[in-house]
Amino acid sequence: TTPLYNIATGLYSLDKIIHESFGHKYDIILFDRALYDAYCWMEYWVEKNQLTPGDRFVWQSFFTSKQFTEKLDLVYFMVCDPKIALERELRVALSKKPRETTTQASIENKVKIWRQVHSFQSGFHSNIRLVNTTKMTEQEMVEYVANDILTTLEAKSKP
Repeated sequence: TTPLYNIATGLYSLDKIIHESFGHKYDIILFDRALYDAYCWMEYWVEKNQLTPGDRFVWQSFFTSKQFTEKLDLVYFMVCDPKIALERELRVALSKKPRETTTQASIENKVKIWRQVHSFQSGFHSNIRLVNTTKMTEQEMVEYVANDILTTLEAKSKP
């Protein structure tokens, strides 16, 4: 019910990004939530009057600092029709009762935010992709991301 959770998940992702970018333990790391997710949630919390526009700017600037974002090879903004997203969310949930952030209206709002942020940020970062998963099966989603990752890594490895 506050931005603190999203700030914490952003900070957790940032810690992993920084530490793993200097190690050689993994070649690929996939994050469910990362820097741009925290960025998007700051928009949500301003709309909910839980964060001031000034604080939003500070957090968004922090999470998208070049020294952090340059460590990301690919970023996916996964969006979906809100009705289908809600069905997917509740399919294997402990409770079928939606929470504040998983109502159809809330999901519609978040899809709008994620699309707007993608539109803005992709103008600065060519590694950001918008993927509409509405008509994709889970297998198709996995194949799309896997193929895109491999294609990108292959292109990056060529002189």
